[in-house]
Amino acid sequence: MPVAEWLVKVLKTGATPLVQTLAGSALRLCLGAAQKQMDLSGTRFLLGGEPITAARVATIQNHGCVPIPRYGSIECGAIGYGCPHGEFPDEVHLLRHMHALITAKSQGETLGLPPEALFVTALHKCSPFLMLNLSMGDQAEVQQRECDCVWHELGLTTTLHNIRSFEKLTGGGVTFLGTEVIQILEQVLPGEFGGSPTDYQLVEEESALGEPALVLGIHPSVGPVDEQRVAEVFLGRLSTSSAAARVMVQMWRDSGTLKVRRRPPIISRAGKILHLHVSRPSSGRQ
Repeated sequence: MPVAEWLVKVLKTGATPLVQTLAGSALRLCLGAAQKQMDLSGTRFLLGGEPITAARVATIQNHGCVPIPRYGSIECGAIGYGCPHGEFPDEVHLLRHMHALITAKSQGETLGLPPEALFVTALHKCSPFLMLNLSMGDQAEVQQRECDCVWHELGLTTTLHNIRSFEKLTGGGVTFLGTEVIQILEQVLPGEFGGSPTDYQLVEEESALGEPALVLGIHPSVGPVDEQRVAEVFLGRLSTSSAAARVMVQMWRDSGTLKVRRRPPIISRAGKILHLHVSRPSSGRQ
């Protein structure tokens, strides 16, 4: 609410506020302000840190605000900025004067990576790290297309969209490796509550408004369990894995992000039961 109140004050002066934040945080800010009948129309959000989906973009726009995607990382800095005429909700123009980018394509299967896996090479002399075909665990669809925006006029004709991580999970803007949850899902929870290593699965979902949710799925065959206790054991063990995980767990507790559901694990199109499954109907992909 303090942020929303500040935005209203800035808007009343005739200025246009720009807030750099997480996609989920911008969405919650819009929903919270609407509940208080506060008008944030005209506010611009520079979004990153989490997947920018059609549902999240639509909800922010429905509240009169302008979402601007940004793709980057601590290792690379900014990789791309949002196209104002983008065909996709998270479409960004690659800063190709700073980074060279290729995808795994047909070699992905040999490398154990999806064909859309990204490999980045640092080109700029001031890049924070020396990188040569580095995979950061991200994937995206890359294309060349004509556009009448200022980025295209500057020669930045390569765009990326449907940007996702295939080996990391992001919640509340904090990212951790999937390996940190594998032991909990395969050993800790079965040891505590019964079942096999494939009976527990973490699924990242999204509501119709774009609000993020994490579902801890438990196979019905496990039998009766205290679902709240399962959630507490999962969060408690995860919080001990790293400082970043402790921050994430606290964010999840505060926002009620983690839910427990009794259901069989989701099987991918390739027939795999993934520890971390991303399910967003609005993107048309999994």
